[in-house]
Amino acid sequence: MNDGPRRRRPGAAASPRGGALERIENAVRLIGLAAALILIPLMIAVRATEIATRPWNVAGSLFNAMEGELFILFAFLTLGAAYVADAHVRVDVLAERFSARTRAVIDLVGLVVFVLPFGAIVLAHGGTMARLSFEDGERMALTFGAATRWLMIGAIPFGVGLFLVAALCRAVRSWRLLRGGAEGA
Repeated sequence: MNDGPRRRRPGAAASPRGGALERIENAVRLIGLAAALILIPLMIAVRATEIATRPWNVAGSLFNAMEGELFILFAFLTLGAAYVADAHVRVDVLAERFSARTRAVIDLVGLVVFVLPFGAIVLAHGGTMARLSFEDGERMALTFGAATRWLMIGAIPFGVGLFLVAALCRAVRSWRLLRGGAEGA
């Protein structure tokens, strides 16, 4: 974890032209923060598993299944907010040495080479998987066996979609920087 001052990402400063981007990023951030509340029941499920299974040395399959489902929801629904907050994984030792323009180029190349293909695959197949889960009436441990597994499966493409929106906002800011605008224009 970096304890030093946070480096401003390309396009982080407010500007009149960036108003729409800032509103979109704020919406992604808000959804991610709301989804972070999933950590509370996740911690409860983990602790319940420990309490319920320790005395009898048996596996707590219901709570274990809940843990997995909650973690999937948490991970995918907070992905976009992490990207907006510039909290995604990167080699900071190298990135801190680069100029803003070099970081902007890296952001754009990463978007085209990694983010867009990954997002396209998940979006292309995720909705279909959620629909099939709904049609088959798949059950979910988190809702105590109710046929709602499609909600969790649908959260994956939704979360990746939020991530793509955040990445595209960053790409617009990086593009503006490379086209000669001031950082954040």
